[in-house]
Amino acid sequence: MIKKNLLLDKDKRNDLLKLLYCSFKHDNIIKLDFQKYCHFSAYITRVSGIYDKSIIRTIFQQLINRGVIEKQRILKVCYYRFNPYKKDLKPNCSGIISFD
Repeated sequence: MIKKNLLLDKDKRNDLLKLLYCSFKHDNIIKLDFQKYCHFSAYITRVSGIYDKSIIRTIFQQLINRGVIEKQRILKVCYYRFNPYKKDLKPNCSGIISFD
């Protein structure tokens, strides 16, 4: 278990952020599209072994600040998506179905 001084030590924090970034890419989290915070929190806990909610939230916020995770509000609820490639992943669809 990682201690609370993780936030004070920049090397450990950067190593953890790199580990999370690589594990997100390895597990293809990008395919999950937008998810609530609880899904990312559970994933960070599983990968890092950290159970302190304040540390997990701080790590998650650092991932958002680095641009690895993007945030979107849908009907007053925040959803997050892992998008390391900064691509617009919306499907090209006009919304009209034609049965010719």
